[in-house]
Amino acid sequence: MSATVEVVDPNAAVRVFLDAYCTSTAPLNYAVLLTGPWGAGKTHFLKTYLADRKRAHIYVSLYGVSSASEIDDQIYRQLHPALSSKYTKLGGVLARAFLKGALKIDLDGDGRDDGSINGGLPEIDLNDFAKNAKDRLLVFDDLERTAMKPANVLGYINAFVEHEDAKVVILANETEIEKEDPDFKRIKEKLIGQSLVILPSVEAAYPELLKLVTHPWAAKFLEMSKAQVLDVFAQSEANNLRVLKQALWDFERVAKGLRPSDLAHTNELKAMLQAIVALSIEVRTGRLPKEQLQSLKANRWARLFRRGKEETKSSLELSEDRYPGIDLRPAGLDPDLVVALLTRGYVEPVEVQSSLDRAPPFISPDAEPIWRRAWYGYRSTDAEYAQSMAALEAEFVARAFVTPPIIMHVFGIMLNAARIGYGRPLAQVQKDCRAYVDDLAANNRFDLTIARPEHLRTDSGYDGLGYIDVETPEFKALANYLDGAINKAWRKMLPVAAEKLHETLKAEPDRFTQQTTINNSPTPAAFWDVPLLHYIAPEEFAKTILTLEPAAQISVLQGLSARYQRGDASDVRTLELPWLAKLRRRLLTAARNLGPMSRHRLKTAVAREIDPLLPAKVSTPKSTGP
Repeated sequence: MSATVEVVDPNAAVRVFLDAYCTSTAPLNYAVLLTGPWGAGKTHFLKTYLADRKRAHIYVSLYGVSSASEIDDQIYRQLHPALSSKYTKLGGVLARAFLKGALKIDLDGDGRDDGSINGGLPEIDLNDFAKNAKDRLLVFDDLERTAMKPANVLGYINAFVEHEDAKVVILANETEIEKEDPDFKRIKEKLIGQSLVILPSVEAAYPELLKLVTHPWAAKFLEMSKAQVLDVFAQSEANNLRVLKQALWDFERVAKGLRPSDLAHTNELKAMLQAIVALSIEVRTGRLPKEQLQSLKANRWARLFRRGKEETKSSLELSEDRYPGIDLRPAGLDPDLVVALLTRGYVEPVEVQSSLDRAPPFISPDAEPIWRRAWYGYRSTDAEYAQSMAALEAEFVARAFVTPPIIMHVFGIMLNAARIGYGRPLAQVQKDCRAYVDDLAANNRFDLTIARPEHLRTDSGYDGLGYIDVETPEFKALANYLDGAINKAWRKMLPVAAEKLHETLKAEPDRFTQQTTINNSPTPAAFWDVPLLHYIAPEEFAKTILTLEPAAQISVLQGLSARYQRGDASDVRTLELPWLAKLRRRLLTAARNLGPMSRHRLKTAVAREIDPLLPAKVSTPKSTGP
C-alpha cells in the first residue's frame, strides 16, 4: 500500500493571517495587499478562500476602471441587487469636501505632508455602506490594470478603511505598479498595513484548469498525467498558472487529431505532453523565440557534439538545459507541428496524423524508412544502432536512395557514424558517397519530383528532420557535389518535361495553366518558376492553341501572361520571352486564315495578354475588346 503524499500549501500562512484579519473585532484601520506576478493565481486564491470560509464580501474589479463612479456602481449593485437596475448616483449624501485630505502623503520623507489624494473619492453614501455591508470584506482586484492613478484609487479605498473601519483586501502585481509609479511604495504605506505574497498553488489549481479542457480524452489523459505536467511546470520555474493553462490547451489541440489506434501508446503520448507543455511555457514566457522552433529539426546530440566549448548557447539549448530529463523532440512530434501549434494557435488533425506517421511506435518499425531509424541512432542501444546502420548500408550499396533530400540525410548519417568511430573511415565515406552520386547520374536515376536543385537547402532539412553533420566541411563538400549532379540531371530532363506539358495542353488546358502559373489550386504548380516552355517548338505550340475551344484559348493566353508577371521567376522570363515572341508571330500569322470572329478574338487576346510582356518593337497596338 503506497503512502499518501501530503500536498504542501505554499499560501497556508496567508490564509492564517487573513483569518485573523477578517475576524478581528478591533478596528484595524488598514488594508491588506495580496501581491504576486501575473498568473500567480491571486484572484483564484482569494475567491477559493472566501468560498471555503463562506466569507461575506463585496468584490470590485478595477480592470479598465477610469473613474470613481464606476467603482460606486459596482459596490451599489452588490449592496442593493434588487435596485441595481434602477441605480442612480447617491452623490450629495456625503459631502466630498468632508473627505478631502483623508489620505495625507509624505512623498519626500521629511515628516511633513506634501499633499493629499482627493481625486476619485466615493460619492456613495458611506452610512449606507456601513448599514448594509456590516462584516463584509471589501475586495479590490487588479489595481495595476485600472485606468485611474493608483494614488487616486488608494484615496478612494482609504475612505472606507479610515472612516468606516472596513476590512479591505487589495489584489495587485505590486512590481508592475512600482515600475510605472515610483511613488506608489511610499503611498501604500499610509494605507496598506500588511503585504502578502501569493505563490502559485498548482496542486490546488490543477483540477480547476482541467475543467477548461473540453475534449473528453484529453481531460482524462491530463488528469492521469498530472505528475508529469507538474514536474515540467516545476522545472520551468515560470510560476505562472496562466501559461500552464495555455500549455494544457495546446496539448488539447494536438489531442483532437489523435486516432483511436494512437491512444494505446501511453508512454509516448506522455513524453509528447511534457514536450508540448515545456515548449509552450518557453515560448509564452518569451524565453524561446518562435523562430528557433525550427531548430528542433536538428539532431540534438549531434548539435551538442558539434558546438564548441566557448560558443554561447542558443535559446533552444538553454530551454533544453532547463528540462534535463525531457526530450523536447519526442517520437511523433515534428517541429513543423510545433511551429503550427505555437505560431498559428491551432493545428489541423491531418498535421497531427502526418507527424505521428513518421515515427514508431505510431507506425510499425517495418513501415518506418530505414534512414529515419538510423537518424534517431542517438536514442538506440549499440545493438539497435548497429542493426539500423547495417540496414542503411545494404540500401546504400543497392543504390536504393534516389530522392536528393533523402540522399543528403544518408550522407550526413554516414559521416556522423564515421566521426563517432563506427564503420569505415571518414575519407572512405566521402569517396563512397561521391561514387553513389556518380552511379545515379550515369543511370539517370535521380528522382527529381520532390526537390529541384534550387530547393535543396541544407538549412531546412527534409521530412521534419534536419541534416546531421550539416556544418562540417565534409558534408558541405558532398552537398555541393550532389547539387552539381542534380543540376545536370535536371537540365537533361527539362525537354522531356516540356513535351509532357505540351501533351497536357492538348488534353487538359486548365491543368497546363495550373502547372505553369502561381494559383490557388491544392495541387502544387510544379513548373511555375521552371524555364522549360522554350523547349516546345513555337509553331507546334501555336497549332495546339488553335485547336482549343475559344474559352480555353483565352484562358491559356491569360495563364501565360500571369506566368511572366507574378512571382520571382527572372530565369523564366529571360529564357522564355524570346520564345514567347516567336509564338506571338506564329499566332498572328495563323489568324489571317481564320474566320472573322476567331481572328478578332485571337488578335484581341494576343494584344491584351502577350504584347505588354514583349519589347515595344515586336508589339502591335491593342485591339479594342469585343
